[in-house]
Amino acid sequence: MTRLRRARAAIAWPLVAIMVSLVLPTGFARAALVGTDRIIERSAAADQRTRVQSFVERDDVKRKLVELGVDPDEAASRIGSLSDAEAAQLAAQIDGLPAGQGPGSAVVLLLVIVILILLLPLR
Repeated sequence: MTRLRRARAAIAWPLVAIMVSLVLPTGFARAALVGTDRIIERSAAADQRTRVQSFVERDDVKRKLVELGVDPDEAASRIGSLSDAEAAQLAAQIDGLPAGQGPGSAVVLLLVIVILILLLPLR
């Protein structure tokens, strides 16, 4: 009889510990309001990244990247690893390029992109 009680106790106490650990709260969910400014910042960063991506996908830009020894596919993939500030800087430079002017300003922008590609590690 005492053997049976010891066996029950040996099984019961671990079961009690398991049941208590399942019932106790392990953490609290935290909810917070997302401000409009955060959503606008994320949207603006996505727009700027898209603008830079579409610039790199142009045929003349791809040709110039190949001339400079940079793989256009690698340049396009590295745009995803740019920080928001870097993407904003490149987008501002693209927006600042005069329309219809010679390739000089585009070459400067391409050099900036090449430098960023070479200096930034792939994430």
